[in-house]
Amino acid sequence: MYDEIGKKIKMLAKVSFYIMAIIIGVVGIVLTVYLKDEPKLVLLAIFGAGLAIFFAWISTFMVYGFGELIDRACNIDTILLQEISVGDNERIKKLKSLLDKKMITEDEFQNLILKDDGE
Repeated sequence: MYDEIGKKIKMLAKVSFYIMAIIIGVVGIVLTVYLKDEPKLVLLAIFGAGLAIFFAWISTFMVYGFGELIDRACNIDTILLQEISVGDNERIKKLKSLLDKKMITEDEFQNLILKDDGE
């Protein structure tokens, strides 16, 4: 349900814009049909509908931007976790190599690994 929430928020922004645009378009068409005898009011209704669609588009920027921020934060988190786990694995391999060569004792090996986990 909450997996990839950033993408879902961005999709919500797009869908809400499309719904607003369709509703504004329908209202604009109804107004132009209703006001067909008044050419100035028809132009005003068309202009108003266009302006309303523009503001509907602008109003979804914040929601879409929030979804984008969440997406990027999740990507950064994933990259950092991969780098940390790769770095830890390489360090443990080096320590294991030192242990195999008898350059450090088993106790030193365990202490070095536990020291990293505690920090």
